[in-house]
Amino acid sequence: MNMTKRPLIQKGVVELEQLFDQRRGDAEFLNQLLEELSERKVQRANELRQRVLQAIGVTTKPHLTDVANDKTAPIRSSPVTPTSVETSIASPIGTSEAPRGATPSANRPPLERPPITNDADNVLSAWTAMEVLSPPSFRKPEDLTGGDRYRIGDINKEVLPWENGGEKSRPNQKLYYQLVLGSVDMEAAVKALLSVYTDSRAERPQARGEAALATIMLDREGRPVENEAVSVSSFGWGIPVALSGRLGDLAQWSQAEQVLVEGLTNKVVVKGEDGKTLPLTRKTIQTAYDWLVQAIGLSAQFAKPPAFAIKSYQFFKLQDPPESILLNSFFLDDLAMARSLITSGKATPNLKRYLGVIKPRSRHNLMKDNEALADALEPKKFPLGSWPGNGRHPLALLQQCAVNLAIHDLKTDGILAVNGPPGTGKTTLLRDVIAALVTKRAEILCTYDEPENAFIHSGQKIRKGNAFIHLYRLDSKITGYEMIVASSNNKAVENVSAELPAMEAIAADANGLRYFKTVSDALLQRDTWGTVAAVLGNGKNRGDFRQTFWWGEDVGMQKYLQQASGNPQFITEKTETGTKQRPPHIIVNENAPEDHEDALRRWKKARQHFRKVTASAKTKLADLQKAHDLLRSIPLKLEKIGSLHAEISTMIPVVAAMAERARHAVSLSDAQRKIVDALKKDFDASAKNRPGLFSRLFGTQTYRSWRAAHGTITQRFMSEQATLSSLAADTNVKSSEHARADSELKQMEASIAGLTEALNRERSALEAISQHYPGTFISDDFFKLRHPEKQKSAPWLDATTAHLRNDVFEAAMALHKAFIDAAAKPIRHNLNVLLDGFGTRSL
Repeated sequence: MNMTKRPLIQKGVVELEQLFDQRRGDAEFLNQLLEELSERKVQRANELRQRVLQAIGVTTKPHLTDVANDKTAPIRSSPVTPTSVETSIASPIGTSEAPRGATPSANRPPLERPPITNDADNVLSAWTAMEVLSPPSFRKPEDLTGGDRYRIGDINKEVLPWENGGEKSRPNQKLYYQLVLGSVDMEAAVKALLSVYTDSRAERPQARGEAALATIMLDREGRPVENEAVSVSSFGWGIPVALSGRLGDLAQWSQAEQVLVEGLTNKVVVKGEDGKTLPLTRKTIQTAYDWLVQAIGLSAQFAKPPAFAIKSYQFFKLQDPPESILLNSFFLDDLAMARSLITSGKATPNLKRYLGVIKPRSRHNLMKDNEALADALEPKKFPLGSWPGNGRHPLALLQQCAVNLAIHDLKTDGILAVNGPPGTGKTTLLRDVIAALVTKRAEILCTYDEPENAFIHSGQKIRKGNAFIHLYRLDSKITGYEMIVASSNNKAVENVSAELPAMEAIAADANGLRYFKTVSDALLQRDTWGTVAAVLGNGKNRGDFRQTFWWGEDVGMQKYLQQASGNPQFITEKTETGTKQRPPHIIVNENAPEDHEDALRRWKKARQHFRKVTASAKTKLADLQKAHDLLRSIPLKLEKIGSLHAEISTMIPVVAAMAERARHAVSLSDAQRKIVDALKKDFDASAKNRPGLFSRLFGTQTYRSWRAAHGTITQRFMSEQATLSSLAADTNVKSSEHARADSELKQMEASIAGLTEALNRERSALEAISQHYPGTFISDDFFKLRHPEKQKSAPWLDATTAHLRNDVFEAAMALHKAFIDAAAKPIRHNLNVLLDGFGTRSL
């Protein structure tokens, strides 16, 4: 045999498959490989030969509609040669067609930067583009299993993991396989992207390892599961789009994903003659991989063929498969929804705020604006309940400010940012927000004499075995107090969720603060105080949570709620002499009520205690609010008194001058009156001496002399009378002006007296309050303190009042537990439905 004519004769089929995937763009090698495979007769070699023929042949690539409709036709691949790679990249599925003569990425001229508009849709598109091109990656397959190499199944062996009887599952577990349908070479892909989108930063991002291209969820026998078996990576699709220079098209990922998932599902779900789905074969896997690579136009230099499957285990009672490994950014679905809301004009106020469409009405710099800070720290804005942290220290200045603003200003909508480096107390204030919401809801719960009335039967029910599970709708009054802790950093959220229930999170002397501790101890495997938060997030965490929280034999809430509903619960244990029954630990440790009547008695007692504690807290906060009001009122009164004194000082000489003018006017008027009185006498005397009738009739000399003299007297009298009237009017004006001014002066003096009396009362009241509440009051003197002293201060609250707010939260938690006890039946039914599928798929 001439080995020079068969240079690949010593290569096994597995090696030849790997060489084909690595060099499918090398036409000379493909011809050489074809010749070698023509000499081999095994089935796997024949399958590889068909793939090589497809790679060498010339056909068209599938279009968007082809992917959705083609269920039976064999995959038709384009020739994968160096010259066809660019054509493939230029027109990936889900994007607009590019010209055939598109410039190769390496030689394409630099892209021009678009103008910055801050348009909301553009912001979301850019964000989507970044998320599409930011996939989770792995260096070794076991990185996807937390380092567990046993859970990696090699599919390059002669027999697939699920063939020939497959593998055994773990006890009480179902075995599933997540087939990783190829991967993308991160280093090669990022290098190509950086060649198009030049990164001039001194420290460029380093990409290592691989990103999964797609996954297929299989059962133990290798059959694709019924629902959502296929997941496709946005990264593999996005590389050709980005390399073609059309970054804007990356925003179309959500539409392209649907088509790709449907098309890939059609390739892997093959029905047998009996109508059942067939297990995946090596040929089916390869065909699906080839189709996907071709459909998205991914160059061979970036693609790596399928090499392994991940073994996943699920509790045997759960019907749904486990969640697939993370392929894409958490944000992509949300970004698609946000874009839809923006473009349709249905965006919520908060989404508009987040994207800058709605601007803040006003801004306050709390580091400089003392009035705004004092307003935010009004005692009436303090939540009634607070978290009893270790040491029972009240929140510091800006921590309390953030809590008050969050609870007071975000009742309907709004966004509040709290910034601070690690260790500055952000998680601490988050606990107080939780305590505030729990307390607010407790106040609403108190309005129910019968807690079951908070659940309204929806009329819907679900059969489960021989029984029905009923669905209850919550009264809207008790909704709206929910809280989600979310972050792009999974570990950070897990830390917060695990810290909240920890015993170290509460005061050592908070012995009364317990809330289903048995459950939280089991969930976190440590000493805790209550089930107030859970580490959820991924499917495994949610599945573990359900298994312990609901179905745990000794610690599960299902048994507790059964007991509280009046159905006694027991666990049967084997002993040396036979068997014995005992109640589950949760029944004993959490002191479950015997029945509904017992639960109602406890509810009434818990409600009475909560109302008593909250009444005390409200009284104390009202007193402190009065102090706050006094501290604002006293300076205003002092300012008013000072202003009045200044006005009085200005008015005294004015009033004195007005008094002098009035006196002078009176003097002139009196003197003129004397003149008029004298003339009146002369006038009367002259009138009395008037000649008789005959003298007037005949116009005697006597009459003519009298008339001339009397006329002179009359004229003078009238003239002086007019002068008197003028002087009298002037006197009245000046006297009135003086009287008004003098009255105003007296009123100001009276106001000063009244304000001084009120000021003294307020000072006495403030002194009495400050004696009773020795906390740090937010006053003008407070703002004169040095910055560090102010920031470390706990506003308003003394130790006693702070402790009372802790007691309110403890009473609120006890009230919640009593409420659950008394409404155990509807809660049990609702949780049954929720937790039946909880943890197996994204909610």
